[in-house]
Amino acid sequence: MTPQEPAFEPYNFELQFARAEAYERESGRRLVRLSDWNCSLGDALLPRSLIANSIRASLAYVTEYADTSRLLATCEVVESNLKETYGADLETAKVHLFGNATQAIFGVVYALVNTVKDPVGLVLHPSYYCLQDSAELCRLPLVETWRRAADGFRIDTDYLRSVRRRHKYNVLFVTDPVYSVGLRARDDEIRDLVAFCSAFGIWLVIDIALSGLFWQTSANAWMDLDRLNLSRYERCVLVDSPSKRLFTNNIKIGVVLANPELSDRMAECSDWHLGNLAGLQLEFARRVFSQEHKAEIETACRTNAERAYRHFQVVSSLLKASPLVSTTRPDSGFHLMLWQQGSQAQAIDAMGVCHRLAIEDGVLVIPTNDFFFSRDDEWGVRLNLMRDPSHWMANVDRFREFGLLR
Repeated sequence: MTPQEPAFEPYNFELQFARAEAYERESGRRLVRLSDWNCSLGDALLPRSLIANSIRASLAYVTEYADTSRLLATCEVVESNLKETYGADLETAKVHLFGNATQAIFGVVYALVNTVKDPVGLVLHPSYYCLQDSAELCRLPLVETWRRAADGFRIDTDYLRSVRRRHKYNVLFVTDPVYSVGLRARDDEIRDLVAFCSAFGIWLVIDIALSGLFWQTSANAWMDLDRLNLSRYERCVLVDSPSKRLFTNNIKIGVVLANPELSDRMAECSDWHLGNLAGLQLEFARRVFSQEHKAEIETACRTNAERAYRHFQVVSSLLKASPLVSTTRPDSGFHLMLWQQGSQAQAIDAMGVCHRLAIEDGVLVIPTNDFFFSRDDEWGVRLNLMRDPSHWMANVDRFREFGLLR
């Protein structure tokens, strides 16, 4: 079984940065450099005390080797904190830690390939390149299908059942929320998905990196227990990346909740392929889920989500009058998708828009189909909602120039 080849290349950040640097040299003007998850050191919402306490604790053994026993001990602490602080039901799951979400995805794929008999994976796109790379490295055959933007990225279990009649997959990969879009699947969709996987004994792997940042309720500003408790299905594997919600991109951790059946293979992956976490990461992981920092973390995440929602209101009001563009209201995450409508969509130079915004205003705008796998006929632009609304006000004329607004 041969995976389908994507019809596009990954977004070339190095090329864009090279162009930006050339522009700086020629114009003498410094550009604002942004990434999706970094905020400035002066941002009041950065959970400083959590980071400071982690640094102080890690200095106590900075010259010691962070061996597997210390990693496993930290996993036990995180697991205990999830149960005691958040009331997570982890009867059939164990916690595993990795250096970041990309390593965590690789660890999950490695463990499944070495545990499941004759594994075949189905990827329900949109998904991210690290999954494709991990499957290739671990020689996991992949079948690919898409959740369509036109259907609101709905998860259709009847369609998944029909695909299984053609391809006997036993591992299913899903991203929920789709955090480049910000959409979170409805709870009934997830229940149907778990029931479907349970009926066929399918391993279900869900990337829940931004789950919990609901704008509709402040009660779930940090932890999404509905998603976390999916681990009660013994063949469900959850991959989380707290640093994405906390903006602590300088200290990353990836958290995996998985059946103990995969534990030995997870440990192998860490020891043999990736290397254990640094002492600072271990201390950070202990504190992220602790009662001591719960209020601070929830405040930071809630405030970030509220800020993103205000920016969404500004952007959507600018675009509301345009028949050429439709927007998808995010449920979780810090991003918004612009979807082009009508025959003029094909004539718009996506990369030209993004490049011009980047070099002239320092605004990072990423074309959807160059960031994650999506259908070629569903072109979109992904906007970072953590930008100040004044940047969008300043770009209204440029959007009109490129045909995105009338």
